[in-house]
Amino acid sequence: MRTAAMRQQHHEILTVTGEITRLIRMGKTVEEAALIRSSLNDFNGKLSRHLIAEERTIYSILEQHSDARVRETARAFAAEMGVLLETVIRYTSKWQRSEIEAHPLEFAQATWLILATLEARVDREDAELYPLLDRA
Repeated sequence: MRTAAMRQQHHEILTVTGEITRLIRMGKTVEEAALIRSSLNDFNGKLSRHLIAEERTIYSILEQHSDARVRETARAFAAEMGVLLETVIRYTSKWQRSEIEAHPLEFAQATWLILATLEARVDREDAELYPLLDRA
């Protein structure tokens, strides 16, 4: 399976976001703001490395595919990821430790929204995009 490493990266990203989610659910957002911020840095790094790998191994291959539907699917996923990436950058830039401590409810709401969007994206990649590369 050509996408095994990418799927493993998804798992690693979701593990980090799961830790952030766990702390929020436990009501430890303020007390654990430093740990949450550290986890956001880890998340940002893992996501950045994943996106670089996707660009090099998924989109570059699928955008050269002989089937126009495959090329269009790859382009649509890439464009969508660009929008999501901008949202993630704004989110991780905004939520520094002091902001998390000062606005824990806003942080939790922003986190639920972005993580739900990210998880849906991961599910779609695993179900729709990666099988295209595995068959290519």
